[in-house]
Amino acid sequence: MVLITKKMEYAKRLNDKKKMNQAFIGIICTLQLINISLYGQKIYFKPELKPNKIYWTTIEDETTTNVTYSGNKDFLEKLKEQGITTPIILKKKSMTKSKMQTFDLQKNKRFRMKSEILEVTSSTDSSGVNPMEGVIIYGTGTKNIQIMIDSITGTSNEELKSLLSKGMEQLTQQNIFPDKKLKPGESFEKMTPVIFPISSDKSISMELINTYRLDSITNELAYFNIDQKIRMDLSIKDQDLEVHGTGSGKIVYDLAIKNNRLYETRLEFSFVMNIKDISISFSSVTFSKTTTKVE
Repeated sequence: MVLITKKMEYAKRLNDKKKMNQAFIGIICTLQLINISLYGQKIYFKPELKPNKIYWTTIEDETTTNVTYSGNKDFLEKLKEQGITTPIILKKKSMTKSKMQTFDLQKNKRFRMKSEILEVTSSTDSSGVNPMEGVIIYGTGTKNIQIMIDSITGTSNEELKSLLSKGMEQLTQQNIFPDKKLKPGESFEKMTPVIFPISSDKSISMELINTYRLDSITNELAYFNIDQKIRMDLSIKDQDLEVHGTGSGKIVYDLAIKNNRLYETRLEFSFVMNIKDISISFSSVTFSKTTTKVE
């Protein structure tokens, strides 16, 4: 009798294990089917803000620049007298952490929101405390990121308040995605004008071309590759100026929260400019990373 009971228990354990394996296989197959269906499906990418959520954002930037002067010996001697030797190598690193909280959706389809700058660090800030740290921005927003600022506390600097207010209200203009559906393998371009000052009376006008390619969609995460190129504004091309710039990056877009989890780029930029008998060589490498977590 005991032997029969043990055999029955053993058979039951085998049956339970078999059911668990079948369930596990079923889950895997379901996920694969979801991924297959998403892969062939065209999806409309449009970032949104949702009510009753908390958005934790960290922005990290790191730039290394190298400037070399050559040519006129008298000019180089004057630089030495001023304590300037070439190449001039500068490094800058910064990080900003912020928390944005949204509240109940109102009848007018807007919701109250509160954005707080929690921490700001910079390798070039000698004071140790950044004026933006501790600033709180109050306002209202909509699902399609139409933001209106009501008030800003934590600073008495009106110029800083104006800067932060404009930055928040222009968030909707920073949407990179096209007004059409995309499927894996498709790409789109965005051009951003860039002005790089050389001196008080001279600057370089350029165009930063970002090409975004949707590589894959897995478990409601869309993965994009970014290819970057810098070119001169052809309308003001200077024969005494050579500009080069290339970069790469990636985006991880969360289809569930309709927002980027990760936006990361690494851009290399250089130019050589000749002014009479002086040659200026400039190069920089900039790494940028923005991560967002939604609760």
